[in-house]
Amino acid sequence: MADEVALLPDWLQSDKLQHGLAYAGLAALLVRPVAGGHWRAVTTRRTMVAVALAIVYGVSDEWHQSCVPERSADAADVLADAIGASVGGAAVFAWGIIRRSP
Repeated sequence: MADEVALLPDWLQSDKLQHGLAYAGLAALLVRPVAGGHWRAVTTRRTMVAVALAIVYGVSDEWHQSCVPERSADAADVLADAIGASVGGAAVFAWGIIRRSP
């Protein structure tokens, strides 16, 4: 497989970076439904619920991988998921504050 062509630059091929980006997106997408679809309802608590849901999903995904032959669970992946989810949730929360500003 030495002749493979990488579609992404080397720095984007980091497993942990990909986990972080994926879970940032998941948490960002979860904030709005947790807030009932309204920007005014995006609160700290609801954002934290969305982030917690994303992290729980990350833990369940790692547990699932531990049950699949030739796959393994990795605590570092869960940490990357949690950091990404936190960043994604914080970004949407900040965007909600900006949208509510006059």
